[in-house]
Amino acid sequence: RGMDLSQLKGLSVVFNTESVYHFYLNKDYREYVLRCKNVFIDGAMLVFGARLIGWKLNRYHGPDLLTDLEEQGICKNSVLIGGSSSNHVLEKNSVVKKWIKLPYTKNMNLLFDDTVSQINCDYEVCMVSLGLPKQELLSSLLANSKKFDKKTLFLPLGAAIDFRTGLRQRSSLFWQRLGLEWLPRMIREPRMVKRIYFSLVGFILLLGKR
Repeated sequence: RGMDLSQLKGLSVVFNTESVYHFYLNKDYREYVLRCKNVFIDGAMLVFGARLIGWKLNRYHGPDLLTDLEEQGICKNSVLIGGSSSNHVLEKNSVVKKWIKLPYTKNMNLLFDDTVSQINCDYEVCMVSLGLPKQELLSSLLANSKKFDKKTLFLPLGAAIDFRTGLRQRSSLFWQRLGLEWLPRMIREPRMVKRIYFSLVGFILLLGKR
């Protein structure tokens, strides 16, 4: 927490063990990550796996990253793309400048067209909440378009937005400190089982690169 984020720009990724899965098995996602100027390490499992193969990483959890962005006033001129209708409260309360609702679809061209048709001014930050790897792929398309300045910070944040709006509840500090924040959430949200599977495969792939 507390990192100065004011000078960040360009493509970013919040990287965890699920990200490792997509990195090795999804060419488009891998190309996105390799283009990123900013990589935030999320997930105790990733930090633990990295240490096993000799890498020293510090964790910067997505919700904490979002909190720092807000506290440093960086969200004031931001656009939030995608996610639940509850995200509208962030625009209403002036946390973000604009929220763009998108349809639920895997068609990246449709998501891109829908997004750019609703953008009519410059933003310092473009936050995307569509889940892995869709949010990263859309960020890549937007960064290549002429709708954003080269200094724009592109930040795929996923569920961190849901925690901010209260749509989803973060696990207690007890589980956070144990690095098992995902466990109570999996019990509350059975759909998380698929993501946990991706994370376990990602963890194995990471160790296999030792």
